[in-house]
Amino acid sequence: MRTRARIFLTFFILVLTAIPGAAFFSYEPGPRALLLLLPSITLGIGLAMIWLLWRGSIKQIIRLHASAAAIASGNFTVSTMSDIQDEFGDFARTFDNMRVDLAQAALAIHEVADDRALTRERYKVLFESTHDLIFSMKPNLQITNANPAAHQMLGLAKNALSGKNFFDFIFLDPERSMAPVLVMGEFASFIEKRSPMARRLSFVRVDGTETAEFDVRLEFLNLQGSDEITARAVPILVDPLIPSLVTETLEFNLGNNILLVDNLANRISRNLPRYADEDDSFGMSLGVREMLINAIEHGNLGITYEEKTVAMQTDNYMQLLQERARDARYAGRKVRVRYTMDSKQVSYSITDEGAGFDYKSLAKKGMPDLAASHGRGILITGDIFDEMVYNEKGNSVSLVKRFS
Repeated sequence: MRTRARIFLTFFILVLTAIPGAAFFSYEPGPRALLLLLPSITLGIGLAMIWLLWRGSIKQIIRLHASAAAIASGNFTVSTMSDIQDEFGDFARTFDNMRVDLAQAALAIHEVADDRALTRERYKVLFESTHDLIFSMKPNLQITNANPAAHQMLGLAKNALSGKNFFDFIFLDPERSMAPVLVMGEFASFIEKRSPMARRLSFVRVDGTETAEFDVRLEFLNLQGSDEITARAVPILVDPLIPSLVTETLEFNLGNNILLVDNLANRISRNLPRYADEDDSFGMSLGVREMLINAIEHGNLGITYEEKTVAMQTDNYMQLLQERARDARYAGRKVRVRYTMDSKQVSYSITDEGAGFDYKSLAKKGMPDLAASHGRGILITGDIFDEMVYNEKGNSVSLVKRFS
């Protein structure tokens, strides 16, 4: 029965129960007991009928209250489903559907919370237990957090890295005259472009000694609207295929991006330990790197020794490289590199598209002083390889190292 009909019927019953009472008082009074009894009986009958009509609604309200109280305490099992076809019944069914939806939402929230807690625990275990070095940094390379492996490798107490600059812990070999400039340029490019960066790096311990090399990957992350850099340094493992290597030949056409020199030098020297010891392998990698830099700087980009000296003294070296690389006269030039290794020897051929230089006069006037900021690449490379031969033009050099 609909609520409006129930209200109308209640009003109608009240009228009907009131009529006998009114009629009774219109007659001349009879015995006093009957006069008092008849209205009471009529009113009792009316109230009983009203109660019978409303008891279903009252019971439904009680069930709704019980269900609401249970939901408030986190219990979603108390149902209010009703088969009564009135407004109270409709409300009870709607409320029960809401109860089911709330129960499903609460379950989903608990599952998400459990997953997040599990993820945090896994991350904590990985962060603290891994042998990889992990750093979190601000965009200016200021370290905000580092894992125990990083502190142990660098010889520092727990949390001592916080607030330090990541770049200060990169080991830069003083024999590599251009290394600091190139590494700084690569990091500046990474921060500007915000694209992932990967390179091999050694770190310097608190006592000044060098760590082993690591494969380091850096990338930007946006956490809750704030930029952060994460760096992961993975120890370089020995390639299990090296003992099976017999010969290797590779060719590359390198553009005038000097920031890729280290990547290429590492790529064409990483398998040298198959036939050479660690010191010789490192030296050959260094020599190849110096020749690649010369091919780009002095060959393809036509930068003179004097121009480079001024640029480095004024901290404009990277700017000079970028300007020359954009110049239409040099932009399309490449450095062609060929590498071949077998059990007897390793050879490199590095050719640029520049005007070449008079390498014969270089031998006559001598090499730059060892204290010079640059210009020692040819001297270093000549000491490392058994053969270093230029073509007549002076824009191609062949390097050979024989294995004993």
